[in-house]
Amino acid sequence: MEKIIFFGLIIPILIFMVYLGGRAIMTGFSAKSANRESSELSSDDDLENPINKEQNLSSELEKLNELLKSGALTKEEFEKEKDKLIEGLKSQKKDIDAISGRVGDALSYGKTHAYGEFISEQTINNIKFEDILEYHAKYFIPNNVYIVVIGDVNYKEVKSLISEKFGAWKKGKSINDPEPILTENVALTEINFVDLPTATQSSIQVTNNVNLKMNDEDYFSALMANDILGGGGEGYLFKNLREDKGYTYGAYSSLGSNRYGVSKFRAGAKVRN
Repeated sequence: MEKIIFFGLIIPILIFMVYLGGRAIMTGFSAKSANRESSELSSDDDLENPINKEQNLSSELEKLNELLKSGALTKEEFEKEKDKLIEGLKSQKKDIDAISGRVGDALSYGKTHAYGEFISEQTINNIKFEDILEYHAKYFIPNNVYIVVIGDVNYKEVKSLISEKFGAWKKGKSINDPEPILTENVALTEINFVDLPTATQSSIQVTNNVNLKMNDEDYFSALMANDILGGGGEGYLFKNLREDKGYTYGAYSSLGSNRYGVSKFRAGAKVRN
């Protein structure tokens, strides 16, 4: 379950973003360089010509399409990403914020819940390169992708260009992954401790699972209430625990929401030992 649920979602996306993003950035630099050189030979009227704009957009969409088609993940990139993740874990071993986050999620949702699992060196090494390729083939399909175009463009022209450049991209099999379920809150108050002798501060967190979606009637009211309580320097928690009592440098709260209604409220502060 560790392999399928957690790293089946995280590692493939991370690797592909690093790979595709790097290629796209370099392509963008090349395009900008070419445009800069050509602009020195073009008049302002040529640069503002709608035909040139459409040609540039068409060219960029073609490059994006080529990137999508040639997005071959390599084993070398895969191993580099695994090494980075493992090194990151080492730096978090004595980080009270990282520890608090992992333990808090595991306690709130359960260690076998998709939101309660956390990375370990063992779970990283459970993933093989073949898992990445399988995930990419399963999820990177046109019926699971958004293409966003922002700028001085014409909707009909852009829609036509996208249909032209990506129309041959065949739909994949519909994916119906199980939705996460909200874990019930504990029946009685629980106090959990993590002993970290090397820490110079203690991190205190109070948490409670909530069922909040963006289309709920009280969604914005709930966010406003959280802002008043601990959304920032003007919140009650900050004013009381820092400005009035001087217990901490900062005390805040957050209220989560998502499409499944599986999230939590959290309030916390760090204080000297």
